[in-house]
Amino acid sequence: MDNKIQVVYNRIDESFKKLSEQLQNITTSTAQRFTELEQKQGRRSENSGVYIMQPDASNNLTFEVSRDWTNNHGFGDNWIVFQRRLDGSVNFFRNWTEYKQGFGDLRGEHWLGLEKLHAILKTRRHELLIVLEDFDGVIAYAHYDNFQIGNESEKYVLKSVGRYSGTAGDSIAYQRDEEFSTYDQDNDKAPFHCALSYFLFVRWSKSVEAAVMITKTKGLAHDGGDDDW
Repeated sequence: MDNKIQVVYNRIDESFKKLSEQLQNITTSTAQRFTELEQKQGRRSENSGVYIMQPDASNNLTFEVSRDWTNNHGFGDNWIVFQRRLDGSVNFFRNWTEYKQGFGDLRGEHWLGLEKLHAILKTRRHELLIVLEDFDGVIAYAHYDNFQIGNESEKYVLKSVGRYSGTAGDSIAYQRDEEFSTYDQDNDKAPFHCALSYFLFVRWSKSVEAAVMITKTKGLAHDGGDDDW
């Protein structure tokens, strides 16, 4: 009888060993898959398009952005497009809430949103590049090396643009310290209600067919550090 009990115990022990090995293999395989997934997510695809961004690793704020890998006018690549106007398909005459949250199609005409833009810019120093094209295909640009805005309680005030260079003329620097304005929230210093937001239209005129406003980390062709893609 004792021998039979011992045989049963031995079989149970062998079964537990096999089960333990199987569980170990499953755990190892799962860990490898997670590592591979993290590596894939960590790779920076050098293709322009829409990507998920987490500007600050200390919080869970994530959102989609349009990313431009074009080496724009010699200032490098990896730009975040926060405004694109091409064909008038999207109405930009919007209220405060819409400019705060963003609107349009990230793959076409759009405004990213002031709250998202502030979340990006507050992490570190960023550049600003404005690219304009007229109906004859003539392209001009304005580049600034230190782009900063305030938060909503500060009315997204234009705190800094830094030094200018380019061919479009400097129409932004004198607007420093101006607060953002929309038709339903007049924060500008003009004696009359000016619903044209400070850096939004860059003195938009009928002679301009297309405009793109983009930003990236100062001095880096490839973002690193806290901006997770």
